[in-house]
Amino acid sequence: MLQAIGMTNRQLNLMLQSEGLFFTIGTILMALIIGMPAGLLLFNYAREQGLYGLNIYKIPMLELAIMIIVIALMQAILSFLLSRNLRKESLVERIRYYE
Repeated sequence: MLQAIGMTNRQLNLMLQSEGLFFTIGTILMALIIGMPAGLLLFNYAREQGLYGLNIYKIPMLELAIMIIVIALMQAILSFLLSRNLRKESLVERIRYYE
């Protein structure tokens, strides 16, 4: 719709990439802000109950790095596919699709 009022393909691609970057950073931050304390609470509960026999909590740095890389790669692939799809369709087809 924004292209109907003058947005160029380049501006639309930049907007979609920025939006994707915003969601990617938000996803990673929420995973760290909510997931890390939740993991620690779960570990403390399991330790108190004697479920695993673990006594030392270690932050899973490798797993966090892998998660961040996978999310970033998925976002990059999605941005590329959306950008490629936008080049294939005309403006009229895109407007008709969203009606």
